Amino acid sequence: MNETLKQSQNMYTGDPSYSEQMPVSQDLSDQSLSKSDPDVPVDQKLPEETQTENTSLLAGKFKTAQELERAYMEISKTLENHERIVQELEYYRTQLQEEKKRHDADAALLGYASAEEKEFADFLRQKEYEDYMDVCQKGVCRHMTQEALKALKKYRISQKEEDLEFAKQFFPSEIVNIITRYTISAFEKGRLEIARQKEYRQMMEKASKLSQLMEKYKDWLKNQERRDIFNAAFGLANGDLDPELTIHLVESIENSAVREMMAKEKAKAENQELTENLNMSFSAGSVPSGKEEGWITRAQFNAMSPEEYDKNYDRILKQIQLEKEGKLPRRLI
Repeated sequence: MNETLKQSQNMYTGDPSYSEQMPVSQDLSDQSLSKSDPDVPVDQKLPEETQTENTSLLAGKFKTAQELERAYMEISKTLENHERIVQELEYYRTQLQEEKKRHDADAALLGYASAEEKEFADFLRQKEYEDYMDVCQKGVCRHMTQEALKALKKYRISQKEEDLEFAKQFFPSEIVNIITRYTISAFEKGRLEIARQKEYRQMMEKASKLSQLMEKYKDWLKNQERRDIFNAAFGLANGDLDPELTIHLVESIENSAVREMMAKEKAKAENQELTENLNMSFSAGSVPSGKEEGWITRAQFNAMSPEEYDKNYDRILKQIQLEKEGKLPRRLI
């Protein structure tokens, strides 16, 4: 039994040793040769056999189910890795945004518009410190050089504005004014550039987000009117759009408009049918016809005999109902 099991395993796994152990049936070989046309050389039949083999390939590519299964598993693993990477990138992007919000909040407490603006201000303070140090090294402070250097070193350690202001008193007012004007001018230019870059970055992020949403809901957005509404809603929400809620609202409006249109069409059809019925009745002479195209007027109603009133009772009630609903001009009420 173990030998039989081993032979079965070898056959399933495609072990070549199994095929070598199996005897070749002479009868089968003779049958295959007897079915071939003796007038056609064997080498001319090879392309037909090759074609038959190709048509039997699984998925047009794989010879065995095992090869197809291995390929399927490899592709599935690749897709899983791709999805995992996308999820990780989305997680990192979210964490980066949260971290940036925290830095911006800390900078706002110090009076800055953003963390980038605070970083630029820190850079300018460092540049201002280096400018004063350069002045000291050039000997502009004369006999106060040592005191100025000492005050500047204290500021470098503490990074406090009051320490820098204290160090400035050891420098000539002309020098202080020049450095201050340069620092303020550089800060204003840098602040505007930072704001411009931030606005551009936000614009690009919104465009990217909108493009992703349009791709995700492309089947629903095939209609041009829907795309226009979706784009307008995205802009009004400043990029913070709930797409599912937007789609629900748009579909609700569309369904309401369809119901209203169907109700109007139904009322129009009923009105036309009633008009045709009344015209047919008037043409039969049950009620005198006139310029009203079959609708009963007050004068006709007053001139009716009891028999005519009983005969046209249902029509009169229907006309009064339509007049109350505003579907007919007032004649009887």
